[in-house]
Amino acid sequence: MKSGTSFFNAPLFRKTVLRFWPLWFSYAFVLALALPVRLAGRLGHAVSELDALRLAQYVPLEFLDGIGKIAAPAIGCAAAMAVYSHLYFQRSASAYGMLPVRREGIFWSLTLAGLLPVLAVNLLAALACLAAGAGQFEVLLPATAAMFAGTSLMVLAYFGIAAFCAQLTGSIIVLPVLFIAVNIAAAVFQGVLYSVLGEFVYGYTARDQGMDLLLFSPLVGMLAHSQYQPVYEQLADGSVRAAGYIYTGWAYSAGCAAVGTLLLWPSCVLYKRRRLETAGDVVAIGILRPVFRYCAATACALLLAVLLADLLLPNAACMGVAGALIFAGFMLLGGLIGWLAAEMLVQKSFRVFRMGRKWLGFGALWLLLTALLMCGELDVTGYERRVPQADEVVRVELSYAGDSMTLSSRENVEAVLSLHESIIEGKEQYETAGGQANGELGYIPYNIRFSYELEDGGRMQRRYYVSLDAQDAGLLESVSNTVEGILSRKLPSIEPALSTVDYATVNWVNGAGEVESLTLSAAEALELYRDCILPDMSEGNIGLVWYCGGELENTYDCRINIDITRAGGPNGYDYSYFYTYATVYSERTNAWLEAHGVLLRTPKEQGRDFLLA
Repeated sequence: MKSGTSFFNAPLFRKTVLRFWPLWFSYAFVLALALPVRLAGRLGHAVSELDALRLAQYVPLEFLDGIGKIAAPAIGCAAAMAVYSHLYFQRSASAYGMLPVRREGIFWSLTLAGLLPVLAVNLLAALACLAAGAGQFEVLLPATAAMFAGTSLMVLAYFGIAAFCAQLTGSIIVLPVLFIAVNIAAAVFQGVLYSVLGEFVYGYTARDQGMDLLLFSPLVGMLAHSQYQPVYEQLADGSVRAAGYIYTGWAYSAGCAAVGTLLLWPSCVLYKRRRLETAGDVVAIGILRPVFRYCAATACALLLAVLLADLLLPNAACMGVAGALIFAGFMLLGGLIGWLAAEMLVQKSFRVFRMGRKWLGFGALWLLLTALLMCGELDVTGYERRVPQADEVVRVELSYAGDSMTLSSRENVEAVLSLHESIIEGKEQYETAGGQANGELGYIPYNIRFSYELEDGGRMQRRYYVSLDAQDAGLLESVSNTVEGILSRKLPSIEPALSTVDYATVNWVNGAGEVESLTLSAAEALELYRDCILPDMSEGNIGLVWYCGGELENTYDCRINIDITRAGGPNGYDYSYFYTYATVYSERTNAWLEAHGVLLRTPKEQGRDFLLA
């Protein structure tokens, strides 16, 4: 009778688990201190039953959001290094190769020997937490279950990635480096790419991109997506407090765990076909050696070019084609370093300069990177010149110098488009001025950002770092001081009411040049806001900005401040803030202020060239 194929060898599994017991013990020790021991200590100092219930939820989930994000990748990589360590030494590789066990059986036995003990430690830590907080079992159980599940999902993700990386190299030293590189490569590439595009593509903003590559960098993505959130409750006095905690990172953690689990299959295929003599090689898969050179050269070219440009040529983006060519020179130097370093690692020798045709590959890579760079600088795609048509725009958000407004009227949209076109036409002027910017020249650049919502549901965004000339500043001032612009800029996100006005003051400068302050009650603040400020804003008489001068003559040195809060939001409350300066045109507001003893004088009347209040 023909025997079946076994994919698991119990003696090999048992021997591997016992061999690396110090690793499992170390991980268990860390979890013991961070979970049951810490929980017992915190519960012992709880001041009330309610505080104990809150802590019972907090400690396990806080571990998941804190230490767990460090422990999971560390143990995942360490476990893979341990169970696949025989691949990196000739003697042990040969010994495992002579075992009377199929390669698939060896791989799955070792894989389970590296994964199951870690999951078992997670389970024991969860049970220990339940024992330490038995008095709060009902609220502790879901929190502890979430901790166990969340940590185990992260371990599955990282172990799967580490197992795949283990098959790509024959060096145990390279494995953790490769593991970290794979886990952050997409995020680093995105950061460098966006930095280069932001420098050499006029108006480029990363917010215009639909895909976030951080999702493909688990070490970075876990920090952003695997979190816990407090659940707040409102007390009778209107204040809020944390009543409990929930974990919110399930989707991303489960996705990463699925990827890590799926990677075990190609890892098994690579293990099965791996040549034992590759033990000690930096790259164990022959076909990947050219890929390794190109990846190393590209990474070094971009990273070193960005670093050198920042240190030696901070105004490269303002130098046009010349700046792009200098940046290409930096890429040549960085790419050469990366290419030679990769070849040295592959060949295990410093004698790598006689590479023959391989130099043609490096030359082609550098020419490709340079061509892409010049396409961005010369705007081959027309990205820099593109401005939507007025009938394509539903609304536009315009931000400049800390002010932001959303405009939808046809007239204002057309004015914004005119401003945008003028900034594009003035590219050379603005880039030249930006390269010469310093305090002595009085050039103070700001970010101006255009964000269009289009009829087809798409979005278009552009950002420029400029100090507007008189013509463009006039266009911006004109659209900002329309009624729609004023209301969009100034209206708070929370409607002021007796229950939401938290604090309100009026600050002004008296005849002696000193700042005085008047604290308003909620009722006074509402009277001033609703009966005076809102009507004045609706007529375009207050909330004005001046980018072309006139502020010192038309603005009173009197500032109105209102803090607004209400229950809700991720922190237990929502906060908004309203402020405005009285102007010579705001008659209702001025009359109210003067009736309450406020002195209204412009900086020019007081002989100053700036506002104090």
